[in-house]
Amino acid sequence: YIERYEEDDDYQSHVDKIKKMAKKRVCNYENRYPTLSLALTENCNLRCRYCYANGGSDHKNKSINQDVLTSVLDHYYEGLIAKKIKKAFIAFNGGCEPTCAFDLLQYAVGYSNALAGENQIDVKYSMATNGCYGQEIRNFIIAHFEYISLSFDGPKEIQNYHRPLVSGRESYDKVFGTAKAFYDSSLNLDIHVVVTDYSLGALDRVFNFFEKELSGVKVTLTKMDPVEGAKGVVPPNEMDFISAIKVLREGTYNIKWHTADGFYFKNLRSKFCDSIASPNWFVSVEGRVNACMRDVHMDNPQFDIGSFNCDNKKIDFDEVNLKRLKTYNIYEQVECRTCFARYLCGGGCPYLREVGGVRCDLIKSEAKVFIREEYERQSNKRLFETLFSGLVE
Repeated sequence: YIERYEEDDDYQSHVDKIKKMAKKRVCNYENRYPTLSLALTENCNLRCRYCYANGGSDHKNKSINQDVLTSVLDHYYEGLIAKKIKKAFIAFNGGCEPTCAFDLLQYAVGYSNALAGENQIDVKYSMATNGCYGQEIRNFIIAHFEYISLSFDGPKEIQNYHRPLVSGRESYDKVFGTAKAFYDSSLNLDIHVVVTDYSLGALDRVFNFFEKELSGVKVTLTKMDPVEGAKGVVPPNEMDFISAIKVLREGTYNIKWHTADGFYFKNLRSKFCDSIASPNWFVSVEGRVNACMRDVHMDNPQFDIGSFNCDNKKIDFDEVNLKRLKTYNIYEQVECRTCFARYLCGGGCPYLREVGGVRCDLIKSEAKVFIREEYERQSNKRLFETLFSGLVE
């Protein structure tokens, strides 16, 4: 991430040099078959105040047809087999709660396992879930899933205010029970915490809660995005959020935490995410195919890339929109061309760009922290290499 210069200049000098780097093409994505993400239902058992997909609303009650689900899985595995790919990754996510269609979830996993077994394909499952269910569903997830992103905002009063049941009653007890069950299992668990104006001042309490109850757990902090129709909460001021994150970094918490914006700072990139680079398939309950987990649930989707054709059981792709997706990169987006963080963020989330929620100040703040830490790590690495250069086994 930071070029190795002949002299160890200070941190700000490195930032300045990155700003002046000659424009070069960067792409770290493999040419691989897309991940398949399935939206089983529009339904939800919670009515979160900040939900972008209007989960829990009366008009959100559709579920995917089982025949369509079967055909989509057939088509996905046919592609893997044709390309002789021996690994599959299937996610159940996208705004609403997959376990509200538990029969379809069980069917999808069972049918996929059968296809994978017949063709010696290693399949792994992930899910974004609200955790508001009992032991039967918990046991199924623990038995079949590899990765879980659990939406859980922490202390009882915050969780219950942010994420009430559809009835308006409290959700904390069930979700905390699920968090404990997953924490005690072998699942790769990530707690997803949304920060609003209501919870911004309580982040130290949120972290202390997770440290006490789920010590060492992974936590991802996400700043609430602008949501039309949000109820009783608004996004925190961006600069106040940046300041709050700085305070958290000064603390010592026995949890593994990062912000959602800093999570992607792993490799140099020219595009923000796999969904735009590959693109991945997010299949809606109507059989539409979208490149974006969030956009697939919108009333006026911007990133639809095709639809499932029930007659020939194939996906008819929209070549015009596929071409448009390629413009979401650090070379086509004018404001990215001189930004020192461009190779880390890849231009930011295209969905947020479309809805006016780009977080450039926050991304730059997180990028500076990452660059500083990476610089210190590389400096320490060179120091140890020097100290131990004379040692042999």
